[in-house]
Amino acid sequence: MGSIDIKSFYIRRALRIWPLYFVFIVLIYLILPQESPYSLKTGFFISMLLFAGNWASVFWGGMAESVAGPLWSISVEEQFYLAWPLILSLNHLKKACISLIVLANAVRIIMEKKGAGFVAFWCSTATWLDAIAAGALIALWLRGTTPQRSLKLRWLLGVGGLCLSVTTVRFSRSFIYPDIIFFPLTIIGSCMVLLAVLGSQFRNSVLIHLGRMSYGLYVVHAAALALTSLIFVKYTVRHAVVGLAITIVMGTISYYCLEKPFLRLKRRFTYVVSEPTVMEDVASSTISEGAAV
Repeated sequence: MGSIDIKSFYIRRALRIWPLYFVFIVLIYLILPQESPYSLKTGFFISMLLFAGNWASVFWGGMAESVAGPLWSISVEEQFYLAWPLILSLNHLKKACISLIVLANAVRIIMEKKGAGFVAFWCSTATWLDAIAAGALIALWLRGTTPQRSLKLRWLLGVGGLCLSVTTVRFSRSFIYPDIIFFPLTIIGSCMVLLAVLGSQFRNSVLIHLGRMSYGLYVVHAAALALTSLIFVKYTVRHAVVGLAITIVMGTISYYCLEKPFLRLKRRFTYVVSEPTVMEDVASSTISEGAAV
């Protein structure tokens, strides 16, 4: 493998994540009054500016109904990006990833014994280390290649991964140690889905377009659902459909008006063009997939 340009790595990540992230949380903080359940309280706003929103959620109990609440995961990803180039410089990267998996599970066992609540498990950086390591191991295994698998195997991996994740969520409270079991099974399910779609020949222009905007859709989806709740008193299928439509509209505006100009700048600091950039994006994908379950 070649050398790592850490400066360019950080610039690429900043150009991809920061513009929309900072614009969104600043707008929410300035526009919504503090007494609104959808607002971003000052303490959380400051912590999110410092990419410590997940730890603020751990210690202060989460952001409840705030439309910026789901963005705690951005803090985890930014903390990961801060350390990842240094981890890549290690000669024994596979051993480092395995160590992260062991550490994450050990931390969860200790947290369970100490009686930590769900938010502490869900938002702590330490509890997502094995998700990061799992994505990194997949990237190391593929080494930039495109996996060639039969359609049957892809379906088995995809459907099996979805079933495992959904079943884990549905019955996790039935486990003796639910928070210890939940994370590994969800991560395995996410990895199965990821392996099912990587290198797939399936091409759909609508899905490809939505995939390009996926980050923006994630950032604005809670705000879109909050707007939808002003139309529908009760949560119904119509609420979900209209919320999805508003999310796509908001995400499209964000992508073309705000994100795309910065993505053009990102190319100046790209040496190897690939879709996706395996070592940057695949390693962190299990975080967002797991958080979305």
